[in-house]
Amino acid sequence: MPKPSPLARLLASSAAGPLLAFAAVLVIYLQLFLPPFTPVEGNGLGDIYIYLAPAQQMLHRAALYKDAFEFVTPGMALLHLMLFHLFGLRLWIPGAESLFLAAAWVLLGTWMARRIVRPALVLLPPLLFLAAGMGLLADPTHHWYSALASMAAVAVLLPRRTAVRIAFAGALCGLAATFTQTRGAAVLLGFVVFLAWEFRVHRERIGALLRRIAVLVAACCGSFAVLNAWVIWRAGLGRYFWCTVVFLLRYGPMQANSNTWRALALFFPQIQPASLSFYHALAQWALLFLVAPLAIGAFFIVHARRKPSQGDCSRSMLLAIVGAFMMASIGTAPTPGRLAVSALPGFLLLAWLLDSSRPALHALSGALALLAIVSVLITVVRHRPVPVGILHTARGSLAFTDPASLAPTLWLQQHTHPGDVFFEPASTNHYFFLDLQNPTPLSGVTNNGITPPGQVADVVKALEYNPPRYIDWDPDDLDRNHGWENPADDHLAPLRAYLHSRYHRVQVFEDATEIWERNP
Repeated sequence: MPKPSPLARLLASSAAGPLLAFAAVLVIYLQLFLPPFTPVEGNGLGDIYIYLAPAQQMLHRAALYKDAFEFVTPGMALLHLMLFHLFGLRLWIPGAESLFLAAAWVLLGTWMARRIVRPALVLLPPLLFLAAGMGLLADPTHHWYSALASMAAVAVLLPRRTAVRIAFAGALCGLAATFTQTRGAAVLLGFVVFLAWEFRVHRERIGALLRRIAVLVAACCGSFAVLNAWVIWRAGLGRYFWCTVVFLLRYGPMQANSNTWRALALFFPQIQPASLSFYHALAQWALLFLVAPLAIGAFFIVHARRKPSQGDCSRSMLLAIVGAFMMASIGTAPTPGRLAVSALPGFLLLAWLLDSSRPALHALSGALALLAIVSVLITVVRHRPVPVGILHTARGSLAFTDPASLAPTLWLQQHTHPGDVFFEPASTNHYFFLDLQNPTPLSGVTNNGITPPGQVADVVKALEYNPPRYIDWDPDDLDRNHGWENPADDHLAPLRAYLHSRYHRVQVFEDATEIWERNP
């Protein structure tokens, strides 16, 4: 028998996962930091600032949902409140979260792959995951945390389904729902369906199935109740329910560019055949929108044709059912970010489908791995930070890659002090960069229906009660109507009237951002 090659020995060893995790962390570190540890703004981080703002308000005793509005469950706010208490309002925190998430996802993906495929294919799923989500991992929003908790729950149940493991998985579902309410509920339902499938295959007693489901649901509800109890107590159950359920159902779809199927047109790669970035984006789009979902569907087709003598496939079925429910939970708004966090089950199942002795499939798996590596390397080149200036604050230094973002930040630093009251309705990053306080219950507003008239009135009332000296106004976002918006859903007239009657414009920057100062 020929001796295994060094590569085969490496893949079979326990060091393969940690080495790939280290490489992923290094790649994202070079994207988000200037050595040794200066964070870079505008090189991946974006939506995270929306979720940092409520935690900043909670530092000043604001009650989440009551004094600081949020539309997702409180996982992100509680996580960042804890981090701010531990480390202070440090500018490196979002980037450090991305490094943690990259390592956790790769290690978890490698561990799960070892349970369903041979060593030669162990690194294929995490490699495809990095190729599809590397640039998106740089923005550590609630989607990444909820999906990580969901996949950890799958990993707990992957070896076997004892009562203790089912209870632990249920608790992780509660944690997932604390970050993203819809994903936690979808994964819980996926586990129920899998347990019912396993009950049918093994022909167990119905009582055993009902006990397992009861343990799962009780652990999920108990975990969710414990994690959410404090914010519910402070805000009230009615207010909590309105923000996390009623608001999303009623107003969420009015943000059509991200919360409906119109997001597909926005994120589809622009047709530039001569551009390398076009092919890179097209490859990522294909992995997220085609390969991962189709692999789940292909598994169900292959399984339907399998014979019982071909062995137990309960582990793969668990991945397929939960993966299908994770995909279904984002079916109404399949943006790349939401698909990326739901793609790992599909890539694991793809490796399972390729785990065959046929040479053609071996060649295909090698080609996919090479494509993933090339895609990650292109991501490194495309997102290599080229700083144009560095902002120095009491909370740390911050490198900027875009002069248009640096100019207003420097101006505000020269005209404000940490702790000053300030309002930026179209963005939230300056609250975090300069430690400024938002006097209103909303981190930001929009000129479409997702900001209803009642919330606009609350903002104006709060500005009257505690008026900031400066307001950062972005006319491109707040005054211009975009193609996906309904002009009738623009409810910002009272806020514009307040701005023009109480403030005057003192500065306009290259990106058209305006600074308005309160009248004497």
